[in-house]
Amino acid sequence: MLTIVIDNSNKYPFINVAGSKYPDLVNQDMAHGYTNHTQIKWNGIIGDILLEASESNTPKNLQIFPDIDNKSLKISFEQTKPLSKKLGFELSDRNGEIIYSEIVNNAVVRGNNISFRINKPEKLEFWDEFHPVLYQAKVISHGQAVQTWFGYRKVGNTNGVLSLNDERIFLRGNLECAIFPLTGYPPMEKTDWAKLIGQAKNYGLNHLRFHSWCPPKAAFEAADEAGFYFQVELPHWSLKVGEDENTTLFLRKEAAKILKDYGNHPSFILMALGNELQGDIGLLNRMTAELKKMDNRRLFATTSFSFQKPTGTRPEQEDEFFIAQWTDKGWIRGQGIFNDKPPHFDTDYSVNSDHIQVPLISHEIGQYSVYPDLTEIPAYTVFWNP
Repeated sequence: MLTIVIDNSNKYPFINVAGSKYPDLVNQDMAHGYTNHTQIKWNGIIGDILLEASESNTPKNLQIFPDIDNKSLKISFEQTKPLSKKLGFELSDRNGEIIYSEIVNNAVVRGNNISFRINKPEKLEFWDEFHPVLYQAKVISHGQAVQTWFGYRKVGNTNGVLSLNDERIFLRGNLECAIFPLTGYPPMEKTDWAKLIGQAKNYGLNHLRFHSWCPPKAAFEAADEAGFYFQVELPHWSLKVGEDENTTLFLRKEAAKILKDYGNHPSFILMALGNELQGDIGLLNRMTAELKKMDNRRLFATTSFSFQKPTGTRPEQEDEFFIAQWTDKGWIRGQGIFNDKPPHFDTDYSVNSDHIQVPLISHEIGQYSVYPDLTEIPAYTVFWNP
């Protein structure tokens, strides 16, 4: 018999808002990975759960690191047994056609980690929102295989501008705050996420920021296929960063696991350590530096904005992108502007932003109540009929 115990208690203080601008939320969780405000803390498991047996020599944790500048790929995986004399590697496209295959002779072994490089196959094409082409990589070692999907792309900072494959891109995005009122938890099926992303694209968007949470695998898979850009965050919205060592340890492990589980997805272009963080900013810089060494396939930031100054007015030392409502020179496009003026498109914020040398993203431009569509009420009473 196998017994699974689910513990949804507040083991880590992800937020302590005493004395903050949120006095009504003292001692409540606000990070959307845990909050009761936009979802429920489900007492159980969502998604698939299975117990799978495998051979002891089965390779695992296959990671693909595109190196656009050097027109190559770095491949790494883990295996407990010695390196196979016939280490095979192949790439195939979405139709199953093999576009590259070889026996690897240049592998480097460091403990259980094995890595090697190959030159970019001629047929490998760039992934982006207009051409979301995906490839499957497979490693065969000791007669066992591990495989993963990936996209050949490079996210970068080109003279302070966000770029993909050395071409400027412009994010048109929205927050995703785990708001699924019919179920109380995020969907686990790719079709559901494809519908959500399709709706966003119909509004002209190309980007979702997952506010203080990380979506499931199905969301990344749908975004990969749609050519949609994600910003992922740790479940962290704290004004006392660094005060609880167990929380810090959990967040470090969670960040590493997110990169391990979802790092191959080309839609995953940005990662921040949380929302509006305050406290030990030095710790946030150290954690960000650690992640940058682990994974060069995306850009990292210490926090999505901060009301703590000077953090929140200019990029931190380790920031590869910067999310703000203002800079040390004044307002940029932020929701505070629209508290005093109606939405408008004739203001140039470059005077206050040109000196920022990393890609700049406006923080939560607007959060406003709108008159509801009363015809939608029946859709939200399916589980409750007073």
